[in-house]
Amino acid sequence: TKVREEIRFHQAMLDCLTHYQHTYCCKSCEKEGLSSFKKAIVPKPLISNSLGSNSLVAETIRMKFGQKVPAYRQENYWKQTHGLDISRDNITNWHIKAVQNALDPLGERLRVYLNQEEILHGDETSYRVIESAKTDTYYWQFCTGKDSQHPIVYYHHDESRAGDVPKTFLKEFTGYLHCDGYSG
Repeated sequence: TKVREEIRFHQAMLDCLTHYQHTYCCKSCEKEGLSSFKKAIVPKPLISNSLGSNSLVAETIRMKFGQKVPAYRQENYWKQTHGLDISRDNITNWHIKAVQNALDPLGERLRVYLNQEEILHGDETSYRVIESAKTDTYYWQFCTGKDSQHPIVYYHHDESRAGDVPKTFLKEFTGYLHCDGYSG
């Protein structure tokens, strides 16, 4: 018996999920002067008043940062491949809103945990920005020690590599920050 395996590709598909939120009125409550309207619970969207579902926004983020597909090329991809007309401005705004609504609170919580550690490691590396007047910006990495109960690696972007960056970012930190021979 001969066995042959092959991998098949099933193209991603889009569907529209419609959420209905019913509002109910209680006539008995109304007669007694109580609030008479109740709204049914519906799932909270990642971005208010947007057609972008969690999965669609996540896919545009994956394409942008994982596959390096810029918004203008995504705009063409979604239109040509799926018939979905989303502008590059919408895609970019989704990314900004997703960060503000979901990732900023998570990042702040991780920063609080980092500040509670006894030992942290830190380093910075330059990053060249294409088509920018300032050619280099910096990614700072702060991470917990190997014995930390909750391992965290945090990447912080800044325009500078000055010593004020870790001082500001780790302003509540009272432990030891281990780094290379950086004199900042």
